Amino acid sequence: MFAEHTDRYLRAVDTALPGFVTKLYIAGSAAADLEITVDPAALRRYNLENLRDYWRPLARRARQETGELGGAEPVPGEAVSWLVLGPARLHHTLAHGTVVAKADAGAYLGRLFPAWTALQDRAVRWRGDGGETFTVDDLRAAADAVEAVVDDAWIRWGDPDRAARVPAR
Repeated sequence: MFAEHTDRYLRAVDTALPGFVTKLYIAGSAAADLEITVDPAALRRYNLENLRDYWRPLARRARQETGELGGAEPVPGEAVSWLVLGPARLHHTLAHGTVVAKADAGAYLGRLFPAWTALQDRAVRWRGDGGETFTVDDLRAAADAVEAVVDDAWIRWGDPDRAARVPAR
């Protein structure tokens, strides 16, 4: 259900922000060495719109597609990991202007929203060795985490007047 969106999302990021991802090596060169400039306002707008237009509907769809399932039924780790870590990376970029690895995004999510620490820890471990298992309840919690991250980002950076009044985390 989620894998088909990955390629489209990555192509959109690469088209909108070519070379922006730090620590990405292209033909042996660090992306940072390519001296590509990024418009911070365009980056902020892109990330906010991506959170609103891609991640929030994806979270809602995850809830809809699991609505009839019992909470203990297994779900793919990829789905939970994708929902937990993807929006956290965008939020981190909005807050700090850099792109981080998914493991770092998980730690950031845990600091930003302590309620999601256990789930993000498991999502990061799943990406490391695939040994974690997840349930429908985990997927629903991941969808809730998406909503929290999207809401927080729009409060902080979607309205410049309001964002200036929100304390940094």
